[in-house]
Amino acid sequence: MSGGAAQIDGRLFPGDRLMFVNSVRLENASLDEAVQALKGSPRGRVLLGVAKPFPLSDIGDAGKSDEFVVVTNKHDEN
Repeated sequence: MSGGAAQIDGRLFPGDRLMFVNSVRLENASLDEAVQALKGSPRGRVLLGVAKPFPLSDIGDAGKSDEFVVVTNKHDEN
């Protein structure tokens, strides 16, 4: 989403595959199911499991040793 937390964070790219949102597994989910998992997550910190189509080292310092990307929408934290 343009201007959203994931875009602002800068570690997620087209082609990344969303594997889970918090405790909701999405390996075989439809796009609608993935969207609902994201929209249904609580405000604040959300744990995303993301499968990259290439090694993380290929994207430089952004998450160079991260297995998971954690995106926080700073506007939602109180």
